Amino acid sequence: MTCPFCTQSFPLTWRRYWKAPFGRHICPSCGRKSKLRTGFLYWALYVPLLMIAPFATLLVALLVYGLAFPRSFEEDLAWFLGSPWSRIALLVLWVLLFPIDRMIDERFRKLQVPRGEENAV
Repeated sequence: MTCPFCTQSFPLTWRRYWKAPFGRHICPSCGRKSKLRTGFLYWALYVPLLMIAPFATLLVALLVYGLAFPRSFEEDLAWFLGSPWSRIALLVLWVLLFPIDRMIDERFRKLQVPRGEENAV
């Protein structure tokens, strides 16, 4: 990541990622706040992940459950969707999405000067 004020490059560490849930980062060199720019490429990568991933996770979890405990599929599907296992599968999915989101933030999104700020390089 490169600061738009002082052009200092700094890595997006996990600590910085968690301290800036809305994409507002503080430069370690000059101490000024900047925000991550969202563009078409970000939304083109991120939205499909959010839309497709829950269904993929549920399908994989159902497949693993079906192979581990073979019974009738209709009963298993009804039981699985009503059980805490479906919620656990979704929670695991969202936990796995954080590293992907951090990688997208670091590689594809750039820092920009917030509105109302001046003196950018």
